[in-house]
Amino acid sequence: MRVFLDTNVLAAGFATRGLCSDLIRETLENHELITSLEILAELKRILRKKFKVPAEQVEEVLDLIHSCGQISEPKPQATYEISDQDDVPHLSAAETAHCEFFVTGDKELWSVSPVGTMQVLSPREFWKAIQAQPNTPRYALPRKRE
Repeated sequence: MRVFLDTNVLAAGFATRGLCSDLIRETLENHELITSLEILAELKRILRKKFKVPAEQVEEVLDLIHSCGQISEPKPQATYEISDQDDVPHLSAAETAHCEFFVTGDKELWSVSPVGTMQVLSPREFWKAIQAQPNTPRYALPRKRE
């Protein structure tokens, strides 16, 4: 499947441990990661400023995404009924690349789903969707100790 991970998912996944890091691993191992230059620029800024990730590590993250993912460009004339117009290029890049899933923590974007044939899902919803697919090798979340 072609999967577009929004900046908030990528930043959380590369800066912390948890569901988003597992989603990145799952996507890189078993699906096609699609991104855009806008997402990569935003990711670089957020990792450095918000998460205080050292510049060398940020460059390693960007190199990994470039080598394992595919860059898609948004359509300049794309429009979506959302209040944050900064998200329009991200949705457009994902739609242009014919992604099946756009994964984001942005609740407003969940309300526009579907965008064409692409589902806009939360990280948890995406995890459930890929776990439901039969005969697909996948990374398993570690079980929580009780």
